[in-house]
Amino acid sequence: MANNRFGVREVTNSITINEKDVFILCNTSSDITIRLVTANGTLNLYNIKNIGTGIVSIVPDCTDTIDGATGDTLLQYDAICLLDFVKGKWIKP
Repeated sequence: MANNRFGVREVTNSITINEKDVFILCNTSSDITIRLVTANGTLNLYNIKNIGTGIVSIVPDCTDTIDGATGDTLLQYDAICLLDFVKGKWIKP
């Protein structure tokens, strides 16, 4: 499923999120990586859910962090909401 007008994208391979994404649905039996764009304080909100059996690694750009951590992991049925809070910092609201 490609991006639609609601910002929903189903993925089966590793990707880098883009400004059109709002909800990313990971659906694969393979391990994949979702790379975040650089956090600049845009207040953009991204929702990521893993409905597949593979492990989804969430990786911030460069030295950015997610609540102080260098990344996050989603197992099957896990979900995460991320806010581009300030430069270099993603937070889980």
